[in-house]
Amino acid sequence: MSAQTKLELLGLIDAATAAGWSHVRACSVLELADVRAHRWRARLREAGTLEDRPPVGAAVHRILSWEEQAILDLIEQWAWVDRSHRKLAHRGSYTGTVFVTPSTLLRIALKHRVELPGEPLRPRPAKPVLPELPWERNRIWIWDASHFTRARRVAYAIVDVVTRYWIGYLLSVEQTTTQAQLLFTDALADQGLLGPDGTPPAAEDGLPILVAWSDNGAEMTASDTRAFMAFDDDRPAPRPARHPDRSGARRELLQPPQGRLAAPDRAPRCRRARRRTGAHPHRVQHGPPARRDRLRHPR
Repeated sequence: MSAQTKLELLGLIDAATAAGWSHVRACSVLELADVRAHRWRARLREAGTLEDRPPVGAAVHRILSWEEQAILDLIEQWAWVDRSHRKLAHRGSYTGTVFVTPSTLLRIALKHRVELPGEPLRPRPAKPVLPELPWERNRIWIWDASHFTRARRVAYAIVDVVTRYWIGYLLSVEQTTTQAQLLFTDALADQGLLGPDGTPPAAEDGLPILVAWSDNGAEMTASDTRAFMAFDDDRPAPRPARHPDRSGARRELLQPPQGRLAAPDRAPRCRRARRRTGAHPHRVQHGPPARRDRLRHPR
C-alpha cells in the first residue's frame, strides 16, 4: 500500500472521529485494523513519512556499491564479446574483477536498464531425412533385447508400434548382426512382406516398407545391420536418426537388399568354432516356423 493511500485512510478516520464516531468503529468500516492505524500515526510522528522500507533491510551479503560499479564496467568492456549474463559472470570470476552469480549480474543490468546483446541467432538444425510414414500396421516396428543372465540367453522381440502386435522373437546366446538379420528376415516372411524373389517389394507410395526403432545396442548400430537395412549394397546405409519421443532411440530405414537374406546361414565368424564344429552343428531348429538358436559347442 502506498504512502498516499495510508494518509487518505488516516484522514477519513480523523473525519469520522470528529463527527462523533469512535476510532475502532471507523477502522472496522474501512476494514483496517485499529492497531495498524495507530502504528501508522506513530511512524508518521517519528519518521515523517509512511513510505515502506525494504522488507529485507540491509543484508550483510548484499551487493556493495563498488561491486555494482564493477559489474557495469564489466558489461561495458566485455558485453560485445560474451553477449550473455552467464558468460559475463564467468568472465568476472576468472579475471578477478567481481565474483557474482549470473542472476545477480542480470538483476544489476536490469536495474540500470542495460541491455545485453544476447546469444547470436542460430538456425535450427535440419530435421533428419526420414519419411513421414502413414500410421498403419506393418509400417513402424520396434525391436529390443532382454537378457536372462542365469540361463545365459538373450531374447529378441519385434512389436508393431501401431497395433501392439507381437510380430516375432528370437532366443540366442549371442548378440551379433546375424541375430538381427535372422530376426527381421523371419518377421518379414511371417508378415508377408517378402516377394517371390525373397526381397521386399517396393511400396506403392514410394516410401520404405517400414521404419525400425531400436536403442543403441552394439548389434543394432553395427555397420552390417545398417547395410542389411539399406536400400542396396552399392549405396551407403542411411545414418540412423534420433527419435524425439524416446531417450536414446534410433530409427532406421528397413529394406533388405538382394544378397542379405541368406546371411544367417553362413558359417560362424570364429575360425576356432569353424574348425571344431564343422559345418553348422550349432544351429538348432524347433517348432513351426523354424527358429534358429546358437548353442555353445561343448568343449
